[in-house]
Amino acid sequence: MTKCLEGFSPIFVHDFILTNDALQNTFQVDFWPHYWEIIINFTELIRLKLNPRFMRIILLIFCLMSCSSWAQLMEQNKEKDLQYVQDLASPFKKTKDKIERAIYSNHFKSIEHRISRGYHNGIFIQDAASIDFLNQSFQAIFKANSILKNQSFKFFLERNNVPNAYSTGSYLYFIHTGLFNYMDNEQQLMAVLCHEIAHDYLRHTEESIVQYAEFEKDFKREFKSLKRKELLKLIKSQDEILKQKYDLADQSRKKEIAADSLGFIFFKNLNYHPEEYYMALKNMERFDVDEAQKIQDSMYIHLFDLPGQAFQEKWLRIEKDDFFSGLSFTEHVDEDSIQSHPNLIDRVNWLHTKFQLQPQEKSGTASPLFLELKQKTEADFYPTFYAKKQYGVALYYLICQVQSNENTKDAAANLGHIFKQLYESRLNYTFNKYVPQVEQNSTDKAWQTFTAFLWNLSNEELKYIGEHYQQLSEDNLTL
Repeated sequence: MTKCLEGFSPIFVHDFILTNDALQNTFQVDFWPHYWEIIINFTELIRLKLNPRFMRIILLIFCLMSCSSWAQLMEQNKEKDLQYVQDLASPFKKTKDKIERAIYSNHFKSIEHRISRGYHNGIFIQDAASIDFLNQSFQAIFKANSILKNQSFKFFLERNNVPNAYSTGSYLYFIHTGLFNYMDNEQQLMAVLCHEIAHDYLRHTEESIVQYAEFEKDFKREFKSLKRKELLKLIKSQDEILKQKYDLADQSRKKEIAADSLGFIFFKNLNYHPEEYYMALKNMERFDVDEAQKIQDSMYIHLFDLPGQAFQEKWLRIEKDDFFSGLSFTEHVDEDSIQSHPNLIDRVNWLHTKFQLQPQEKSGTASPLFLELKQKTEADFYPTFYAKKQYGVALYYLICQVQSNENTKDAAANLGHIFKQLYESRLNYTFNKYVPQVEQNSTDKAWQTFTAFLWNLSNEELKYIGEHYQQLSEDNLTL
């Protein structure tokens, strides 16, 4: 090997040997963020030493070996992570109550499924800088709070634009990259982690499982009694079940407030500015505002009245189903009452009252590393939608951004890509995977119009829009 590399620079030889060692399965994940940098270095230098045909053969072999090694590494990591979850589940298999035991089993199986799906779809972020940053953040929180000392933990960083983190219990977390988009600095991100760690310390997952088990047992008892009693009992039992459901939701909201309280204490022990915890919730509230944006009908004319394909009013037509008109099937359900998370405004107000926190004029300064990770996730915003094949949602966000004159630099390229994928999905009969059916009696008219617009477009019209914006992007023209 060394003899073959004679004549190359010492830096290149070092990089090549490192790469070769990696391909022999002696590498760690930390190697892979620099992997393509090494390949580029390898390609440029070898181009000067070998004839083009031989260079192409070497590169092909190199890439095939690399892909194989990477796949093997991911499979090994997946099996190791699944075993970790199975070890967490093991003590709960001894739960005496049969229904509780079944709920625990389903709970851990759902975690295993999420992990398997994450590896299979490439949803988990393997970037060493991001993983190290989060690992150090967790360690700092645990170190600053003596009641968490020596507690083990594990997390997965998922490509997901929703700014959220999720505790599964047993100090196992799923963290969305969207947090980097919406948080202004690392202190705010750590505030979210403190909240999730508080859920674990307060054993909220275990409490919820016990509560749901009791609810299920009550429901089964009630259902058995219905076999012997009149129909009126069914109506009364429905009201009772809904009352119990509201009670479960109320308990869940109380858990969120408790996690906010203890999470804030965990955060204060880090000696960070207390108001950053408050600002973290305010930024998550900003996401709720962004998500509630409505597309104006005029935007469809602005974007889709094209040369060679004029806008047609029929594209926005919504066919009503008169048979079910006026029926929403929510007569007995107060949606706000069964939300498990309190309204963010309520949580912000509670923190203000409980801890006398005031909003800052602006957030604290972020570290260069946090800003670097934030820039990466912002650049990955639409590719994240594409990786998860969320083309309909991506298009809705994109039109809203164009409507608000936000980040329209790559809008043409994204429109071209989305409509190309939607056109191909029509040909493959998978369109409904990416665009939901029109909810004919929905009260959300903007979303209703959006879905109706996409379903009303013909295959050729979808294709034309995609090709138009692809060409616009290739010509470096903006909207």
